[in-house]
Amino acid sequence: MVPAFGKRLSRMARVLVVAALLAWIAAQVHWGDYEATDSAGVVTMQPGLASSLLAAHPAWLLAAVVASILSLLVGTLRWRALLRVQDVHIGVAEAFRLGFLAEVFNAIIPGMVGGDAIKVYYVTRRSKRTACVVASVLVDRGMGVGVMALFALVSVLAMCAIGYRVSDSLWMPALSGAVVILGVCGAMALLVSARLRQALRVDRMLARLPFAHHITAAHDALARYRHGDGLAIATGLAAVAQVLGISSVAFIGFGLNLTVPWYAYLLYVPLVTILAALPITPGGWGVMEGLYLLFFSTAGHSGTAAALAVLARGVLLCGALPGIFIFAFTSERPAVDMIRQLLKGNEANGPRHD
Repeated sequence: MVPAFGKRLSRMARVLVVAALLAWIAAQVHWGDYEATDSAGVVTMQPGLASSLLAAHPAWLLAAVVASILSLLVGTLRWRALLRVQDVHIGVAEAFRLGFLAEVFNAIIPGMVGGDAIKVYYVTRRSKRTACVVASVLVDRGMGVGVMALFALVSVLAMCAIGYRVSDSLWMPALSGAVVILGVCGAMALLVSARLRQALRVDRMLARLPFAHHITAAHDALARYRHGDGLAIATGLAAVAQVLGISSVAFIGFGLNLTVPWYAYLLYVPLVTILAALPITPGGWGVMEGLYLLFFSTAGHSGTAAALAVLARGVLLCGALPGIFIFAFTSERPAVDMIRQLLKGNEANGPRHD
């Protein structure tokens, strides 16, 4: 009874956080056109959110949707390459199907189960190698976050190298990227090294993770990534996926005529993606939009920056549309309880593997 009440309280708290964030965003945005006075005292009419959205160029928005879907597909191929290192083989079409399904649960159906759990569920129905599949998902997630953080750090260094003055607006993104990279490296070291987990006594913390029961069993599977070409291939695909994801947001900015330098996208988009992926709100709603407004409003008007945030979310939802049709017509639609039993290690009570 108490755990159930705690879960309901947690969900209510997350909903309240989303509402608070969206209320803050709404308060920061000019919905209609407004007058602004510059440092010279000149008054000009600036576009609000509605005008910015209506003025967006359709061709750039279409390019953003295409780049976002390509990023998802390349990211799915990355995960497939990591699965092959574990000697778990799925076809390209099946990998894409699971990638789109995972996107639906990440972006549209928050609060039930995450996209990673969906992928683990479907693959283990056929392979029965839960630890290996979990290992691939953990490494895939860590690799994606690490590459994104590396993009942000490299962007800061590049901006400094070309003579961009390092101001207060840069030290925070640089520090955030460094912290994320250190965190990813530390997390991967904990997952790979049982001795390190024992020395630091982090078993209780790891026990709270969704795949807690399988992390110890995945130790040998994780060790396989120390050798072989599969990891190098996956790293290359991770870089390509991130370039496409960043390009998608940049295309939206181009369509909105947002006056920011190209390297700002390389710096801010990875940080927004990383921070929005933290389990603060379901699907990162409110967090992602707030971060886009916070980072990009300094280089443009708040209405245009808000339009960028709205359209970035819309593009992600467009990328999940194929997954909705796949989910609607799939014959193996799992129950949430089945997935939770699998993640807890209660496979004997879950679906049987034919």
